[in-house]
Amino acid sequence: MCSTSYLMGVQQGVSISTVPFELLLSIFSSLEDDKQALASCTLVSKAWRDLALPLLYATMKFESARPDTSFLEFAEQHQDLTGYIKHLTLSGQGLRWGITTTPVLVLDALVSILSKLPALLRLSLSSFRFLSRTDSQIEGPRSTPFALRRLDVLDFCQATSLRSAVADLAGLLSAFTVRTLEFGRVHHYRVDNTAYGTACTHRFDVPNLVVWGMSKEIGLVVRRDTLRSLRVRHLLRWMVPEYIVVFLRDHGRNITELDLDLSWIQGLACRGERPSLLAHCPHAETVCCTPAPPAPSPQLMQVVGEAASSCRALEALVLRIDEVHPTNSLVFSGLLGTLEAGALRKIVLSVDRASSVWPLHLESDEADEGWDWKAVDTLLSRARYPMLDSVVLAPQRPRAGDTQHNLYSAAAKMLPAVHNAGLLQVALCV
Repeated sequence: MCSTSYLMGVQQGVSISTVPFELLLSIFSSLEDDKQALASCTLVSKAWRDLALPLLYATMKFESARPDTSFLEFAEQHQDLTGYIKHLTLSGQGLRWGITTTPVLVLDALVSILSKLPALLRLSLSSFRFLSRTDSQIEGPRSTPFALRRLDVLDFCQATSLRSAVADLAGLLSAFTVRTLEFGRVHHYRVDNTAYGTACTHRFDVPNLVVWGMSKEIGLVVRRDTLRSLRVRHLLRWMVPEYIVVFLRDHGRNITELDLDLSWIQGLACRGERPSLLAHCPHAETVCCTPAPPAPSPQLMQVVGEAASSCRALEALVLRIDEVHPTNSLVFSGLLGTLEAGALRKIVLSVDRASSVWPLHLESDEADEGWDWKAVDTLLSRARYPMLDSVVLAPQRPRAGDTQHNLYSAAAKMLPAVHNAGLLQVALCV
């Protein structure tokens, strides 16, 4: 039995066994980001050590010229700790100034790493050049005897080449379930079509895909019949807006959740096209547009509304705007004026709390008169959306002193008809 002080400085001499386990776990969980404090807790007593170790080693990062070797050495010396690791990051960025060689990650090493992590939920591989295994293809689960059965997220961040290793990676991952595949810096991926080919036996079989950008190669490595959720961020100058159209044309039929950066729609609109990209997602039930350009125009919002109207199964629309220019008073009404969605049940309007959308002082009687809240209040009715059951205003970065009550009071003054219909809700975060 351990007799010592409460964690966080409560009274002395209280037996740990008398403290509710849920309370102790909550206290330790609050220190999850403070590795130094957790390390100190492991020295207090065995009971504290047993609680602190899983949190201390839940997230680990190895950053060096050979992070895979560093991890395998750690796993060999501390076999009892690898079972706690839930999020592992291997990064080749820890190189000395002036050294530009990108570390190589051989897939044999990745097999060894995964075989030692039975509780892993997220694996992030950053700044690697992948090399295939010595044999030409991975033969499936029988060559990968993992205790691991499910990986929530596999994140490829700033990998400089996948090339022919794509097929072997996909074959490797077929040994267990991967729920989310995330690609960062997609313009660096150059899939070798001659090595990969359209007849490749292995593709990434994942229901959720997160892409920081979009390239024509991404469609080659993801199975179209299993994809359900797609999140696409950031249209950069070198990217071609049509890539997203091609991807959704090939993969959109089974997508039910779509989170799309509005810059892609803007990029298509700037070319004089009426982007019907969402028409390729007829079964999309949730569409989230985030983040919008810094100052979205009413014309762009009209295009977004037209695009979202293509999703006949649309039940929830989320619009996040990081910043709104004070002169753009028709942003929301521009969207709602062209949005036709008979199945729509929920709409979320999320704007920065510091913008002029919200009154500067919540106790004031009216919101900024330059904003189109009267038009929005009229458009958000069950006459136009018969299935609508909630309109959520969600301020980003709420100010000190903001509470659910005073935010709701301000929102009720901005949207009285929505409030009177019982549709209005306020959320501090979405």
